[in-house]
Amino acid sequence: MENKETASIKIDIFNAQYTVRIPEDLTEADIREVASQVDQMMRQVSSKGYDQVSTAILVALRLAQQTRKDRLHLDSQIAYLVERIDQSLALLPGQDTASVDSGEDSEAIPDNDSDPLAPQVPF
Repeated sequence: MENKETASIKIDIFNAQYTVRIPEDLTEADIREVASQVDQMMRQVSSKGYDQVSTAILVALRLAQQTRKDRLHLDSQIAYLVERIDQSLALLPGQDTASVDSGEDSEAIPDNDSDPLAPQVPF
């Protein structure tokens, strides 16, 4: 049986066939789904009269924009969850709850020097 790292499949995008390797973290179905999405985007953009190169560039820009938007959304969600964890940790027995009860700015970074088990916030 072929090693999944070297397994490859043929996909069709915008009237051209490509052979691509299947990475370890994806399945053949994943690759086909992504290829289908790219094909649909290429067809949608090209229907506006763009040549193949311009179509490919515009699709790449659209995908990069979506990736950036998703990354910013995830970063925001992570920051929110870190804030909630910090608030929950502050409520544990033996913790100083004055900052939580007083409504101090919740984005303040806690003093981690005093508690070696306090979470390290990367920002």
